[in-house]
Amino acid sequence: MANIITLSRLLLIPFFLYFMFSSPPQNLLATIVFVAAALTDTLDGYVARRLDQVTELGKKIDPLTDRIFIVTAVIALYLRDSQPPLLALAILLVRELFLLYGYLYLKQQGKQLPVSFLGKTATTILMTAFAFMILGYGLGLVLFYIGLFLYIISALDYARIALEITYR
Repeated sequence: MANIITLSRLLLIPFFLYFMFSSPPQNLLATIVFVAAALTDTLDGYVARRLDQVTELGKKIDPLTDRIFIVTAVIALYLRDSQPPLLALAILLVRELFLLYGYLYLKQQGKQLPVSFLGKTATTILMTAFAFMILGYGLGLVLFYIGLFLYIISALDYARIALEITYR
């Protein structure tokens, strides 16, 4: 059940993109779909733990789905509204590639990077920021920069943890 919820996040991406790029853009519908997809990130973990359905597959696809979802949202916002600025977009994308590379490297070593509270907090702030940005509220960009800062700090923290795991 939890893995199905995770996969539903992926399935909502085309609907999100459709509403984002409709003519005229359907900001409210895009935001509703985006928030519904974002909530699945919390719901899948809760269901997995509550129903004792934590699986190796879920541990792998949930973070990957998060990466795809966040990258899709930020690129869509940039293409449609030129927000966030290109440099901020590039920083976010480099962070995502850095984590993906680290995940794949650790997987090859038979190890796994645990999800951190800081990483989850940064993701939550970014998701909130994106919802406000879709609706055109200035608060969204402020939250984006806070989330991006935490995203960078969490990437450094993940790197530290990965090094500890690798060289134990």
